[in-house]
Amino acid sequence: FQSDELLVGVSCRRGHRGSRDPLPCQDNFSMTQVSESVSLFVVCDGHGPFGHLAAFRVVQSLPAFVIHALVDAGLDDERGEIRSGLPEHTLLAGFEAAVADL
Repeated sequence: FQSDELLVGVSCRRGHRGSRDPLPCQDNFSMTQVSESVSLFVVCDGHGPFGHLAAFRVVQSLPAFVIHALVDAGLDDERGEIRSGLPEHTLLAGFEAAVADL
């Protein structure tokens, strides 16, 4: 993932839980360029027997829900600002929708 101002590299490795633990790496991430001036980075740390599935689903769905909330709030693509409400309100709406989806 790269923009004019930012270059991002990632690494994701399974933790050391012992050789008999059959669970895969339960961490997941996504990087979404919403507009020219807005990027969204999601990092999820899964826990439990289905943590990897929950983390995978959230990194897929959360960006879509946050983008939907940004559009509803009137995202100004050129300035990277929203016309109504606060950015944290769009994040809250996105998280609430992701929890309901999960």
